[in-house]
Amino acid sequence: MFNQCLGFLNKYKLLILKSALPLSLILLIGFAFLLVGYNLQEAAHGIEGRYALEIFLKDEALPEDIDSLRAFMVQQPACDKLETVTREDALRRMSNILGEDLTEVLGYNPLPVSLIFYPIDSYKNRTYLEILKSQVEKFEYVEKGVFAGEWLEELENFNDIFVRITTAFLILVLIAYILLLYMILNHLWLKHQGTAGKLHLLGMSRFNLRLPVYIWALISSVFTSILGLVILAVAASIVSENFIELQYFEPRHVFAIIISFTAISVLLTIFKPMKIPSYE
Repeated sequence: MFNQCLGFLNKYKLLILKSALPLSLILLIGFAFLLVGYNLQEAAHGIEGRYALEIFLKDEALPEDIDSLRAFMVQQPACDKLETVTREDALRRMSNILGEDLTEVLGYNPLPVSLIFYPIDSYKNRTYLEILKSQVEKFEYVEKGVFAGEWLEELENFNDIFVRITTAFLILVLIAYILLLYMILNHLWLKHQGTAGKLHLLGMSRFNLRLPVYIWALISSVFTSILGLVILAVAASIVSENFIELQYFEPRHVFAIIISFTAISVLLTIFKPMKIPSYE
């Protein structure tokens, strides 16, 4: 039986390669949508993980004003950490971002003193920080409060819409994949049917006759999934180097994708009727 399977796979190796390309292209389209959705989700989670309220003070704020504000912030039940950013600290950060010293360009340091409030995990949400922001902005020496969550909701809403679109599109991709695989299986079984009929007449069981096709489906689906993911990885690398940084799937996601499409392919092959009309 092992030799028969090897002989079958060797005989139809070109069909495996020919079928892998269109199947990989179909999966590549679906994988690309998955990758975009994955990056949007990671971006939203990354911002959410850095929820912090930065409070900018007016130039006329006195040291005792800063101490008063610090005392108010530390007393908050959500306070995890409070960081004071001096004008010099802010200048240093901005210079690192811009690559040049602002004082050399403007002749003075325009950046204000600020306090950065880091909440504990259970308070990392937009509602709480908006309430706290409105409270601290009532202090007359506070210029304004800023946190990333103010525009995070828009990103999350867009991501939700994109996920719905991606889900619908992936269903279409899956249907196209199944239809194409079904056509390839029909072609493969018709080519294998003559030899299978003769072997069945000699007493070989139906399962043993179909086993090479099951093995072909397994090898083809694994090869197809890996090929699609490799092409996507190369494309993602090119985009990251030349346009915008993309985070590729983690290893567990790659394995999950390969296993999922392999399972679909093998199950389709098993449940698809493959009869031998001339002999059964």
